[in-house]
Amino acid sequence: MTMWRSNAGFMAVSFLTGAATAASAYSLWRYYTAKAQSLKREKKRVELRQQLPTALSSWRYSDFDCSEYDRGDPGVWGMLEEIICDHGYELWPRIGNSTCASHRFLVDDEKLPEMEKPSGYAFIHPERDSTDDDPGSMQRLCVMDYLNDLSRPATSKSGFDVVIRVLVIKDEGHEQLNIIRRTATGTASFWSNNHCLPMIDEIVFDDIVLGVFPKVGGLFRHSYDAWAKDSVGDILDMIMQMLEASDSPNSSR
Repeated sequence: MTMWRSNAGFMAVSFLTGAATAASAYSLWRYYTAKAQSLKREKKRVELRQQLPTALSSWRYSDFDCSEYDRGDPGVWGMLEEIICDHGYELWPRIGNSTCASHRFLVDDEKLPEMEKPSGYAFIHPERDSTDDDPGSMQRLCVMDYLNDLSRPATSKSGFDVVIRVLVIKDEGHEQLNIIRRTATGTASFWSNNHCLPMIDEIVFDDIVLGVFPKVGGLFRHSYDAWAKDSVGDILDMIMQMLEASDSPNSSR
């Protein structure tokens, strides 16, 4: 009986020692694996940052023509696609040198009225709920023309369309970002006389800050084309709202 107890005790000690050794080895494996992954992510981050523009002026006209995309070049925004996706946004693909279209538009443009999700910022007239490519139509809500490469449209995971804009690169843009934070976020963004679009999110990568804003329909020039049948008074009202937007938040300083 004494020998059996001795053997049992020895086996228990051996088992516990082995378990402790295995646990220690597993902990070391997890530590070095996590460290290796961290170093890999850091290397990837540094390499990506080295490929991106270092100034707002160089980013403004940085993307290639669509022919370059056809050959597999992702362009500047394509390199940021994974980071933007991690924040819950899917960039619209390019369909022209200065045009992007939402994925749902490319899938089935005949069902756009059913697929589009209202955001409270983009509207169409009931007579223009077709998919005809006319100003003020549903189709125009799913297409965006841009004048430079600082902005790109995207869709959030919840289905709302947004515009993502480069605000800060290194030492550039911090003053403008502070103004946007003061006027387009917090209490000021609720003021009735503040016509600035709210900034609903910020995406930070290294020394780059991207602002996320609601997408509001088509180009401003479409609001005064002949189809709209607007008057000089309508145009002046738009201009007055712009001036009011720039003046009112500043009065809170």
